[in-house]
Amino acid sequence: MEFNSVQIGLDIATSMAIVASAVTFLVNQKRKNDQAKVQQLDTSVRTVVTEQLQGALHTLSRRFIKEVVNALNMPSITLGGDMERIERRFAHQEGLSSKLLDQFSEANDALAAFVDEVHAYKYQLYPLLDTLGNGQNEIAEFKTQLSELISLYNEINMTALPLARELERALAFCARHPSDSLDEAQTKELLRLASSIMFDRDYAYWVNSFIADEDEAVYWQEGGERHEDVRMRAVRNFIAYAYEEPSRLRAQVFARVYLRYQDGRTKCKKFLIMLAAINHTLLCREDTVAARRSPSATAQRYAGEDVFWLEREVR
Repeated sequence: MEFNSVQIGLDIATSMAIVASAVTFLVNQKRKNDQAKVQQLDTSVRTVVTEQLQGALHTLSRRFIKEVVNALNMPSITLGGDMERIERRFAHQEGLSSKLLDQFSEANDALAAFVDEVHAYKYQLYPLLDTLGNGQNEIAEFKTQLSELISLYNEINMTALPLARELERALAFCARHPSDSLDEAQTKELLRLASSIMFDRDYAYWVNSFIADEDEAVYWQEGGERHEDVRMRAVRNFIAYAYEEPSRLRAQVFARVYLRYQDGRTKCKKFLIMLAAINHTLLCREDTVAARRSPSATAQRYAGEDVFWLEREVR
């Protein structure tokens, strides 16, 4: 058989095309295999991350229900309603203030433990949030919520709870020592207890109720010819109420303490809603509208009455 140059050229071209096609097929197949491996790895990582997040959500939600919510069950019943009802409860239930202080201490420990738990989990959550759309905004929102909760906790322990404890010490002293039979040492101790409350700027939000409006600036400003006179007048006013209306003073102070813890409980629940929203994002199939929605937007929807109803439902 004879071969001419044209036929040889065609055979070579055909062979080259077959080889090129085979090479292209192998390259594409390898690329598909690599993509499948990456997708499989992404799915595995997503599954692990989702499980870790659900573990954190489970731990925090149980701590929230068992510790934060339960610690405030008794105060929510006792300190619910208007001031007159609360005042009557203090007047008719002996030892109520001591029981409430014990419950507030439990609530304090529960809030502290919740905050510590969130701090521990943030090292998992921040990198996770950073992988989502607008990750930096989501991290900023999470940090804002955490900062607000810590600030509230500090406020409770600087202004609200210490005032309740100091007030109870002063009122207990008044109950033991009638005003018409105080000796010099007892009078000095009563003035010390009263002054510890009345001269503390952290308690100004409540102390101001014993001061005439026009005298508030003079009272809190050091020095001046009227300073001591205005202060002592306010102290005597407080002592008069301590003897005559102790239940009213307790109602005012203890109700405010409870409201601050109630705010703390709400902020803890807001954290859980945020975590639930992140969990929702991870559970959604990729490239869906739900998956592209930010956790903050989902959390806002979850906070409504159709889901968790943040402002009305305790748990």
